[in-house]
Amino acid sequence: MSKSAYASICLPANDKGVLSMAFFRKKSPSLPRRELLRSKPIRNSRLKWEENTDGEVVLAIPRRRTWWLNLVSRVFYVPSKRTVVLDEIGSWLWSLCDGQNTVNHVITTVRERYKLERKEAEVSTLTYLKQLMEKGLIGLAVSHVIKNKEKRI
Repeated sequence: MSKSAYASICLPANDKGVLSMAFFRKKSPSLPRRELLRSKPIRNSRLKWEENTDGEVVLAIPRRRTWWLNLVSRVFYVPSKRTVVLDEIGSWLWSLCDGQNTVNHVITTVRERYKLERKEAEVSTLTYLKQLMEKGLIGLAVSHVIKNKEKRI
């Protein structure tokens, strides 16, 4: 996997979930590969989730009440939460994002369960974790802060 693929995995920069123009967006801090693999994915504590009868995880994501949402809700019905259903593999990976397992352990578990090569498991797992982080569903717990910017990828 190239260094640029690892550089794109990063901590959420904006916990408000505000979309902004690309030119004005703050860059989130990137992690070196070693620190990324040592970090522990944790679920967003604001989310409510449960398993349905099919074993799929159902996430209930609360909407923030903003002035424009209040304005729109006077004309249209706007639900107070958004529901996301994860498939079987996503639900299984969600169960591993408990703050106890490292990213490296998750990759190894995916590799063993689906009989993949290390690189295949790493690319697919990191891509999925990145998608969950971009949506604000999980974050990464890093063991310590990196002070030397020159060592970042």
